[in-house]
Amino acid sequence: MSMRVLLYFFVVVLLIQCETPTDEVEETNSIESYCITGDCFVKLYTEENPDENGYHHIYRTFGGTFPPRFDLNIESSLMKDKYVYNNVYNVFSYFSSKWNYTIDNIVFSLPLYNPFQSLYSYNGIIPIRDTIVTIDYFKGEIYPVVQETRVYHSLKDDVLYSKKIIPLFEEMIGDTMTVYSDTSFDSKIHILDSIKIVIHEN
Repeated sequence: MSMRVLLYFFVVVLLIQCETPTDEVEETNSIESYCITGDCFVKLYTEENPDENGYHHIYRTFGGTFPPRFDLNIESSLMKDKYVYNNVYNVFSYFSSKWNYTIDNIVFSLPLYNPFQSLYSYNGIIPIRDTIVTIDYFKGEIYPVVQETRVYHSLKDDVLYSKKIIPLFEEMIGDTMTVYSDTSFDSKIHILDSIKIVIHEN
């Protein structure tokens, strides 16, 4: 008899521990519960409107000292207040693409000064000439065109906003770059998206 009472006691305790209110289950399992707009959304776009096939066409001038670049903009929906911490939204994105570039030599110029020969201006000493410095330590290193570091979204108007600055190279002219994004909403849900960008020369 005592064993039956003891068994009944353990069953009751187990049921109490496993019981979860229905509304709590719906709250934690529903994607709509995290964002104030209902479904959480992500929108990728550039300075140019997409064509009828959804491709964005970017025009740049190549051949300068530095590679041209463009901004890849991303918007996302606001999360509910209980997922906002100290007025900061924990929403961030990673980006990636299949494009990489190889470093050749890093070349830059340094100004040379001579306190006995240089002229002076209101802002200080004027360099007498420049010298070219070449660094080949990184030669042959491969890096992604779209850096994979995360970017955090911040409030802009009635949405969350961020951007990724992407450089372009002459070898990319005429090709299509697909950029992929992975956006985390407070590490609770992830939304994957992508955008196709065609590179043109002005």
